[in-house]
Amino acid sequence: MDTSSERKAQIKMLIMAVLIMAMVAGLWVYQTKIKKPQAQQPQKPQITINQVPVDKAPEKFPDDIPIEAGARILQNYNASSPDGRFQATRVFESAQTLDENLAIYKNYFTKNGWTITNEIKDQPNIRYISAAKDKTRAQATIRENATTKIVSVDVSVTYLR
Repeated sequence: MDTSSERKAQIKMLIMAVLIMAMVAGLWVYQTKIKKPQAQQPQKPQITINQVPVDKAPEKFPDDIPIEAGARILQNYNASSPDGRFQATRVFESAQTLDENLAIYKNYFTKNGWTITNEIKDQPNIRYISAAKDKTRAQATIRENATTKIVSVDVSVTYLR
């Protein structure tokens, strides 16, 4: 009887040892094969924004880009990044409609040698046009507030390195 109970104890120990080894092996496989290394969070570029008085155009903002006469300027700034990009932006309220403003900027870009790169004209409260010329990018985003019906135009020109 002692041998039978000893044999049962040995079998239990053997089963326990196999289970422990299986758990260790499983943990090792998980750590080395299955578990993905966590990606490092990309660092956000340090962008410097300099507000510009509303009665002056931001630095490098082209003099000939249409800004509605007498428009209330909502935002006016320059932004620069460590990789050499420089942006000049003006945002203003407009008395024109979404489509009228889109036509103004499309006409400006076309007549001044810009290549239209994107245009959105089928959304209810927004129109958008972007253009490129050499190492310069420009965009006009025209929005209508759904509640107040006020139209604002955001014109940005970005100079690449």
